Amino acid sequence: MTEFVLNNTVLSNYSSVVELDIIRKVLNKVSITSQVLDEVMKAIEVGHTFQLRTLEIIEKGSWIEVVSLSPEMIIPYTQLANKAGRGEASSIAFCAGVKNRFFLSDDKRARSIATQKKIKVGGSLTILLRAVEGRILDMDEGNRILTDFIKNGYRSPIQNLREVLHPGEPKKK
Repeated sequence: MTEFVLNNTVLSNYSSVVELDIIRKVLNKVSITSQVLDEVMKAIEVGHTFQLRTLEIIEKGSWIEVVSLSPEMIIPYTQLANKAGRGEASSIAFCAGVKNRFFLSDDKRARSIATQKKIKVGGSLTILLRAVEGRILDMDEGNRILTDFIKNGYRSPIQNLREVLHPGEPKKK
């Protein structure tokens, strides 16, 4: 079974548009490292109160599990922390060397590092596309959420989900 390890960028995107439940519906259960939890709490401290939604789910212990690095992950984490943030570095260290772990982040540098380490990667868009493909959302709902992500600062490689799911098909206005 695949284990999905999320970085705060993905949590932040879904929390900011009040759609965290989509992550649960698509992935069922996810893990975050304690360093990512620290990032969530720091975001709340500096005024990103939408992250309180994330914290509430974590506190319930339902589908977001907080994991700690094992002793053998500490040195790789320390080495990665010079190249990426603490949340990204800890998530990559947690995924490294484990075949069934999938790293979800919207941080380009972190995804590049993870890919170099042969870790499967995705991000907010991956989850959104899976939600539409799995009929959890229809195309219009998915595009509304994508538009909201973009309005909140998400740098999307696409403007419409049809560009990926139905390439060549005219965009619906």
